[in-house]
Amino acid sequence: MSAERARDSGAVKVNLSRCLRMRFNKSGCAKCLEVCPTKAIWIDDQGLHIDRDACTGCMLCSSICPTDGLSIQNFNFHAVLAKLKDLPSPVLSCRVVADNQAHIKIPCLGLLSETHLAVMSILLEEPVQLNLTACKKCVNGFVVNNLQKSLFAVAAKLMNSSAPKIKLIEEKADLDFRPISYTRRDFFEALRHMDFPGTIGYSGGSPAGDQPKAYADKAVPAKIKLLNKILPMLPETLKNRVHENYYYYIRVDSNCDQCLACVMICPTGALKIGSNGSTGKFLFSSAFCNGCNLCAEFCLKNSIDIIKGFSGKNPFGYAICESAK
Repeated sequence: MSAERARDSGAVKVNLSRCLRMRFNKSGCAKCLEVCPTKAIWIDDQGLHIDRDACTGCMLCSSICPTDGLSIQNFNFHAVLAKLKDLPSPVLSCRVVADNQAHIKIPCLGLLSETHLAVMSILLEEPVQLNLTACKKCVNGFVVNNLQKSLFAVAAKLMNSSAPKIKLIEEKADLDFRPISYTRRDFFEALRHMDFPGTIGYSGGSPAGDQPKAYADKAVPAKIKLLNKILPMLPETLKNRVHENYYYYIRVDSNCDQCLACVMICPTGALKIGSNGSTGKFLFSSAFCNGCNLCAEFCLKNSIDIIKGFSGKNPFGYAICESAK
């Protein structure tokens, strides 16, 4: 089986080289299997599979996958942010229901992870309404419960339990939708603001036909890239909250023999072999770690712990892991 083989099940793209279970068959990751309400996902010796007939397109699997082993075809969250940024009382909904009132529609609101909601709460100036009014009659209506839990987590982690700038709207009477009518001047003003992703360093996301990566390649998940892009913009207090709740650090005990197998198995490049004064040792960068714990699972000495909560000043730098100091 080719290491670069990928499969597409409707809107959900499977990249086998990013799946933790495909990288290491003893990995305990089962997030997509556990979250799928129809049991449309299974894993065997041939790879990770999605039953096209059983899949309802809720996209919870992509929202919870830590490595982009499951991602959404033709979806660019950066572009969504850019369009939402300057709208008064912006409304976001799914595109399943044609007459849903919204300024922007995405495949299903179930694809919005906690990290997506955190970034929206931090970055957007106006409160965003998620139009859930059609969810009651939708086969994927259960995503509302997931969104509620994720939003509660964002408030608790980043905003000291105050209301984040996202509103879940389940009743039409509560929806404040204001259609946008552009004058010629307004139209060109809106176009001028469409470069918003570029102003904070976004690349615009991967094109729909992006080739899957080989197992040896390192790839930082899109959600981590997004956090890394906005982090330098944040005030110190909020930056520390993001560090504490969405970044990780590594702890290595004295049993580590510096075999460097962890460096090879790491899917994101958070671990790398040192150079210059740190030759023969391995280095860690919090900014590239997604907390997947694959390095710890793969370590024959059980010497590694990946722990949530970065407390340093610079998560983007590489530092010698503790046992190597």
